[in-house]
Amino acid sequence: MPKREFAHRLFHGQPSLMRTIIGDFRLTINGMEFKKTERRTLIMLLSAESMTLTAIAARFGFQKGGLTPVLDRLEKNKLIKRIRSTVDRRSVDIALTARGRSIAKKVRAAVHGHVVKTTALLPARELRELEKAVDTIYRISNILKL
Repeated sequence: MPKREFAHRLFHGQPSLMRTIIGDFRLTINGMEFKKTERRTLIMLLSAESMTLTAIAARFGFQKGGLTPVLDRLEKNKLIKRIRSTVDRRSVDIALTARGRSIAKKVRAAVHGHVVKTTALLPARELRELEKAVDTIYRISNILKL
């Protein structure tokens, strides 16, 4: 059984690493500045036709209400659309608009470029270790989803 220190490092390590890599990264595209949660939402929606508000909130570890202002802003800028379920009126799907898909691709490229640029500052050995650690975490995460 893992020790408490392991759980602590796991819980705090990944967010800390992301804060370190992303830092105060600011992104403006077509005159619109994208905050971290907006960037994450757009990138996440690129990999799905649509997602429910509940699914997006769960992926971020947010309450649905905490995500509403983010989605309101993206919708106001015509990047996403809310689609009421025809099966369950309480359920709302979130999908990218054509404009949103185009912007989301630019956001993803900019974020990925920033991560590559930031991690390139590491010595080669540490970069290889980081890549291996991330691959391991990703693989184990997929195992635990089963």
